[in-house]
Amino acid sequence: GLVCAKINLNNAKWWAGTNTSTMARGDGPLAGKLNTAIIIANQSEGNGTEYAARLCNEAIITENGQSYGDWYLPSRDELLLMFQNKNIIDATALANGGQAFSLAIYWSSTEENQNTARYVQFFNGGYGWNDKNQIGRVRPVRTF
Repeated sequence: GLVCAKINLNNAKWWAGTNTSTMARGDGPLAGKLNTAIIIANQSEGNGTEYAARLCNEAIITENGQSYGDWYLPSRDELLLMFQNKNIIDATALANGGQAFSLAIYWSSTEENQNTARYVQFFNGGYGWNDKNQIGRVRPVRTF
């Protein structure tokens, strides 16, 4: 199964300061995990700023006394699944001390090319690509 965090992480850029082709092009369900590893291997610490994949990879979220540290930046299709279930996720998150999704653009781990990566709009479910140096929302996922 797949579960998303009940909170947004810090807003972030997709990249760590370098436009490169990471080859993180997986787009389907569960592709985000490998994409995240590829992005981090390519970008490393970069210019020292936090970026979307690194934020997810380094997140430690504790729920009911259990800490989870296996989060990753979702692929575009994983974000679309989250959008399709947005009302249920929002209600569950809010009932358990979390946050609803912002009506904003969320970064996916799916790269489009050297300069751009894919996002999903949580105000209408649309998707596209944006420059990697733009700020976007970040909501991690993990498998169970």
